Amino acid sequence: MLQSLAGSSCVRLVERHRSAWCFGFLVLGYLLYLVFGAVVFSSVELPYEDLLRQELRKLKRRFLEEHECLSEPQLEQFLGRVLEASNYGVSVLSNASGNWNWDFTSALFFASTVLSTTGYGHTVPLSDGGKAFCIIYSVIGIPFTLLFLTAVVQRVTVHVTRRPVLYFHIRWGFSKQVVAIVHAVLLGFVTVSCFFFIPAAVFSVLEDDWNFLESFYFCFISLSTIGLGDYVPGEGYNQKFRELYKIGITWEERPREPPGPAEAQAPGGAEAGGRTSHRHWTCSREQLHKTFWGVAVVLCVCASWAGSTQLAKLTFAKFDAPFTLTWFATNWNFLFFPLYYAGHVCKSAEKQSVKQRYRECCRFFGDNGLTLKVFFTKAAPFGVLWTLTNYLYLHAIKKINTTDVSVLFCCNKAFVFLLSWIVLRDRFMGVRIVAAILAIAGIVMMTYADGFHSHSVIGIALVVGSASMSALYKVLFKLLLGSAKFGEAALFLSILGVFNVVFITCIPVLLYFTKVEYWSSFDDIPWGNLCGFSVLLLTFNIVLNFGIAVTYPTLMSLGIVLSVPVNAVVDHYTSQIAFNGVRLIAIIIIGLGFLLLLLPEEWDVWLIKLLTHLKVRKKEEPAEGGPDLGSGPQSRSRRARPSFAR
Repeated sequence: MLQSLAGSSCVRLVERHRSAWCFGFLVLGYLLYLVFGAVVFSSVELPYEDLLRQELRKLKRRFLEEHECLSEPQLEQFLGRVLEASNYGVSVLSNASGNWNWDFTSALFFASTVLSTTGYGHTVPLSDGGKAFCIIYSVIGIPFTLLFLTAVVQRVTVHVTRRPVLYFHIRWGFSKQVVAIVHAVLLGFVTVSCFFFIPAAVFSVLEDDWNFLESFYFCFISLSTIGLGDYVPGEGYNQKFRELYKIGITWEERPREPPGPAEAQAPGGAEAGGRTSHRHWTCSREQLHKTFWGVAVVLCVCASWAGSTQLAKLTFAKFDAPFTLTWFATNWNFLFFPLYYAGHVCKSAEKQSVKQRYRECCRFFGDNGLTLKVFFTKAAPFGVLWTLTNYLYLHAIKKINTTDVSVLFCCNKAFVFLLSWIVLRDRFMGVRIVAAILAIAGIVMMTYADGFHSHSVIGIALVVGSASMSALYKVLFKLLLGSAKFGEAALFLSILGVFNVVFITCIPVLLYFTKVEYWSSFDDIPWGNLCGFSVLLLTFNIVLNFGIAVTYPTLMSLGIVLSVPVNAVVDHYTSQIAFNGVRLIAIIIIGLGFLLLLLPEEWDVWLIKLLTHLKVRKKEEPAEGGPDLGSGPQSRSRRARPSFAR
């Protein structure tokens, strides 16, 4: 909820440790992605599992009541043996007794799943000899399969990538870039259609119990070699032409490898000089590396923000205490400075003690450092704003769905601009005024989406108040304290944690004894949910404040926007949210306003430069085999023109 406190000057301090920062964010992003997936899968699938468990208990109880001669231990023993056999692909049902798992066609299908590393798990070797042979067969067969697929891809690549592009470029005179783009789009469409849509349509017709979504899901799980085994073709009862069907889908189960080394070479690589080609390749690698780490930070922000929001929603089902949850999570802010100091000790060449580093960071508050007066005048107000921002946000989650909460909180960017324009006398930008108007219009439409019900109006008012407190926090920080380096920002956030422990602890205690936020015993508190939410929120603030070391603040802000569709997908499967036209338009309007606010102040100059560069590049593009006519004085004068704009 706190935007980046570190100024651009801090980037130079971590430039020499850039690779360590990048690796740390990569590890953090991967772990967050795992946690995010666990939260989403748990929230989506757990209710269905609970319903299935209840149904099975009722069915078992009814069966025992109708068959009193059968005891429950006997039934448990029988069902255990049946389930054990079912795990090996053997069924006791009369209509499935004719389907053998190890006839030739089934064995051929099993061999294809082993060599393609799909491994559905519905059929496995039962004997020791079969298990031993499977190991030897896989050790030899999997590398052989990769070699075979590589040879096939290298031969096919020439015919489906290079030759069509060169044919239309030489024969018809089309631009090589245009032909390459159109060819890539058509090739992608044909690939997706042949490997996903058409097989999914065929499976939905041949498999009686599969709809199109389930068939598409099977194709994706199979071709990505995940192989969960919940859907296996040809295993249905009364399957017609089962042997022929099994042979037909054996090739479909083989993984499609990405294009080999032959495709990595440019179509016109033989025409260009070696030095020019090497220069372009190096530039592309650098751009790809920078973009990759930017995407990693965006995923970290999106996963931690959406995950904390969804986990808070789940926590309130068992622990209805939003202020106590806010207090508990804010206490973790104390870890900011210790974590920063640990990283400083490991990576910095200049070793400093904790006291020395603390004193150096305290200069951020003035020449006298962190005095009692400075604590109450420059730290305590921000501690109050921090608590209000988090509490209002969490309380709004109780009233409305997480999609509305996350999209409405994006309005804080518009509030920051308005307050900065009024208080800080920032530069007036018409596009940001339009963005602020869009944000306000989106708030009104979001309120209207549910018909102005009391619970929705209160929830929207709470999240708008949270966004306003967040905007006030940022503007006051810039007004009173200015910009901060990494160590200063970490120390400031740790001070907020200390303020929360010392001065805010009395409030949840008071709420507990007044039974406003009450729980019967401490054993009923879901400590796992509380700690998980706190870790996700702490990670979100760490990435948002220190991610500037490896990427741009704009990319980090995009992670907050991307959390909106993630929350929408989760809400669609876990709650009764109605995505009517008004709500969708409101979400789009607020998202558009947020993106407009991300435009830099010199966005118009950048746009002119981009258009001019594209125009000059189009004129400078030489004809095939002709002289370079675009490198004359006129071209250079055109390139220089944008630098004199404004």
